[in-house]
Amino acid sequence: MIEVLAPGIYTSIQDIGREGYYSSGIPKTGFMDRQSAQLANLILNNKPDATLLELTAQGPVLEFHKDTHIAITGAIVSPLLNDKHEISMFKAVSIKKGDVLTLGFTFIGSYTYLAVKGGIISPNVFGSQSMSRSVTKFFRLRRGNKLNFVPTNNDYEHGVSIKLNTDILLKKEVEVFAGADFGGLSDKQVDILFNTEYSVLTSSNRGAYAIHPLLKNNLRPILSVPVLPGTVQVTPSGKLFVLMRNCQTSGGYPRILQVSEDGLNVLAQKQANSKFKFKLIDF
Repeated sequence: MIEVLAPGIYTSIQDIGREGYYSSGIPKTGFMDRQSAQLANLILNNKPDATLLELTAQGPVLEFHKDTHIAITGAIVSPLLNDKHEISMFKAVSIKKGDVLTLGFTFIGSYTYLAVKGGIISPNVFGSQSMSRSVTKFFRLRRGNKLNFVPTNNDYEHGVSIKLNTDILLKKEVEVFAGADFGGLSDKQVDILFNTEYSVLTSSNRGAYAIHPLLKNNLRPILSVPVLPGTVQVTPSGKLFVLMRNCQTSGGYPRILQVSEDGLNVLAQKQANSKFKFKLIDF
């Protein structure tokens, strides 16, 4: 069992997300940066989509009540064990009963992943354990929460690690495909779209990233249509939104781009005011 002594700014339980409920208006949710999350599980030889903790901006303080192993990936933090021992990211780390793990602020990237050997156990709602506002009872951890994890024999090779690779955290290009309404853009708008350096606004969240600057828009309004994580919409005023993992299932703004899966992982790790450009690729 793991006890939450302090929850951090926004720490939640996540897995790969919900499949098959879009027609009921239930968002997919799940890991914001799938690559980093699955990597944490891979280090521990968990199933790639095993449930883990996703930490946003500042991580929690956790007390472990049983021996286990953990792995930390994604946005860079400086984890401390028992307030004195720095532990490595991207490596399997042995945890003993009574150990207290402190995960501070992220200083490169936005989302950090903490996997536990065997995976976290939490209520399954609509086929997923991912916490989500209006879908699950709670959408983030609170002080005093007690988390169980899948029991294992804890027989593990301590030296398992991977080379630190910050490409996903520092990459400046976000790969996209042409969206359903891309053909309505003028040549000038297309040129601006792919030669502008965009920044992530502070109002961004798990549902959508608002980006700046505006794109002058003369596209005709559309009826509400299906959207999904990665859809880039433009409003009549020219505001651009990239829908993320907790996005709604339909929308009425033109869909000019669709961010690739790799692009979503890269974009998820952009902090507020981080800069990037869109890169058009073939489907």
